[in-house]
Amino acid sequence: MVWGLNSCSLFVCSNKVIREIASPDRTRKAVVFERDCGATDGGSTQVSILNADAVLPTNKSSNTFVIKYYPKLNVIWQGDHNLIIQHPESTRIFTRETKVNDVSIRYEVQKLEF
Repeated sequence: MVWGLNSCSLFVCSNKVIREIASPDRTRKAVVFERDCGATDGGSTQVSILNADAVLPTNKSSNTFVIKYYPKLNVIWQGDHNLIIQHPESTRIFTRETKVNDVSIRYEVQKLEF
């Protein structure tokens, strides 16, 4: 029984920061990261909005945007309280917030070139 309980820890999710984009006033940042929860998950790309001095939690999901794995998201600050997230048109979206604290988020479909 002890072995069974310990084996559950093999399925812990982890986050890997891809990039951080500071707001123009440098009080907050958008963090683009990859989240992996094991072989059956396939991974996801996520964006969280955090205070500038905050560290992305190692085992928490996003507070803003979650899609199927696609690390090339384009994230643009337009002023201190407005964020644009450009994502591919044919992706599965799991979470899509339009406001996080005092930041408004707008989404744009990104045309992919092959």
